[in-house]
Amino acid sequence: MNPDGLESAFALFAKETGRLENAYLAAGEKLDQLNAQLESTEKRHATIIQHIPDALLLVRLDGTIAQHNGPCVHLLGKSDQELTETLFWDLFEDTLFGFSMREALETNNQKKDVMLTLVKDGKQLSIEVSATPIKKQGLLVVLRDRTPIQQLERALRQSDRLKELGQMAATLAHEIRNPLGGIEGFASLLEEDLEKLPHQQKMARSIVEGVRALNQTVTSILDYTRPCCLNFEKVEVCSFLEKWVAFLSKEQQARLEMQLEPCSFYIQADPVHLGRAIFNLVCNGLDASKKKVLLRLQKSGELHIIDRGAGIPQEELEKIFTPFFTTKTQGTGLGLSEVDKILKAHDFTIAIESSTKGTTFKIGLLNHHAS
Repeated sequence: MNPDGLESAFALFAKETGRLENAYLAAGEKLDQLNAQLESTEKRHATIIQHIPDALLLVRLDGTIAQHNGPCVHLLGKSDQELTETLFWDLFEDTLFGFSMREALETNNQKKDVMLTLVKDGKQLSIEVSATPIKKQGLLVVLRDRTPIQQLERALRQSDRLKELGQMAATLAHEIRNPLGGIEGFASLLEEDLEKLPHQQKMARSIVEGVRALNQTVTSILDYTRPCCLNFEKVEVCSFLEKWVAFLSKEQQARLEMQLEPCSFYIQADPVHLGRAIFNLVCNGLDASKKKVLLRLQKSGELHIIDRGAGIPQEELEKIFTPFFTTKTQGTGLGLSEVDKILKAHDFTIAIESSTKGTTFKIGLLNHHAS
């Protein structure tokens, strides 16, 4: 090759080398952009996954946990570190979610929907499990806690039953009240006429007293079935409770203890109705424990009414606010029903914790918290 041709070849080679170098640099820049976009997308996806309310768990084909979110940590009771790049079977039973994880990963072609019950912190949770195969990657498991929804559904069903029961009770109460008045009137006249016959007069007086007791029960039923009409005013909680505790201690001839965390706040409430609800809860506690009852007001605005009785059996906890349900030999079973009605009318919450060491009623006063 002559010198001119060789020079031309080297020039062309240099030109192509420069072009390749520029293309390589451009490709590198493009790769950096794509990596940055990929990293940004991964962060965005991770953020989305973490903020999904359902628990998510991605298990690779080899059984390694590839990804999870916060609700999964909370629901399964494992830490982030425990769930990160860990073999599923090192943490859980193979059939934890109601199906064999090994079989699901081996077949990797069939979606599974299961309802199961998990026990967490001693409480039963109703969990809806949906496991979706991801081709050549693994299994995406979605866990949805259906417990709050089921509780709401039960509350709605109970509300419907109580509404029907209230209508029936009001009708019966009106039907019973009219003849009761006549019976009491005639028995009172008979008591007067039997002044010279003490034994028969005593029996007539027993009739009058029995009718009056029955009439009081009918009145309680009618009061329960009527809407709760409240007269709201600004109430300072600490002083309100101090007054009621002083009254209750004298009225019940029992020693009540009150603990107030350093706080002072106001609520919008009807002091008469709210006081009646607290009165009923304290009386209920005194009946259960025969000892002192503790009223504890916390900074959170939650009032605890605590007794040291034998507790309420688990099967009865869901029934205690039901009208006419009672385990006492005497009583109408309307006391706690009235408490529930009053607190709901105030938009306050009430929860119960009970064991063999006693029962705690927790009243949330924050819905009408005022400065």
